[in-house]
Amino acid sequence: MKIFATILMLLWCSVASAETAQVIEGVRAKLRSGDGENYRTLSVLPASTEVEVTEAGQEFTKVKTQDGQIGWIKSSLLQPVRPAPAPPSAPVVDTGSQAASAVEAAQKDLLAAREQLIKMQSELEQERARTKGEPQIGTLALIALAAFAMGMAIGALLLRAYYFRRLHGLRI
Repeated sequence: MKIFATILMLLWCSVASAETAQVIEGVRAKLRSGDGENYRTLSVLPASTEVEVTEAGQEFTKVKTQDGQIGWIKSSLLQPVRPAPAPPSAPVVDTGSQAASAVEAAQKDLLAAREQLIKMQSELEQERARTKGEPQIGTLALIALAAFAMGMAIGALLLRAYYFRRLHGLRI
């Protein structure tokens, strides 16, 4: 029963935090008339401004401000508002088996995270090794410019030699 109550409380907290959000610290978010960068800016919200989320999206989130304006804000500029912690109630006595199962679950999650980290590190090393031998764009541009200049010089010399032979060395 305690586990059911704990899960119910966690779900209730996540629903409550999903309804309100605030602009992250250090930025000013543009409230737009549509869900894209090309839409008109309605207002600019300072950091820590709380808004009510009406429709969550991947890139933009539809929100309602405290003064009643409805618009879209870039989702990366919002963070959910954490509800105030509930006052502590009567102490809950946890049995050893519940604690042991929680520790085992945490260890499994930790092992899965470590495996994912190792996999990502190996992919990064492979990508670095693959791109290490490739010449940089600046080097390729310099080689192309040198080849163009050399071609122009050789072309000019060949054209001069052609006309020199054609005129048999006469100067006009």
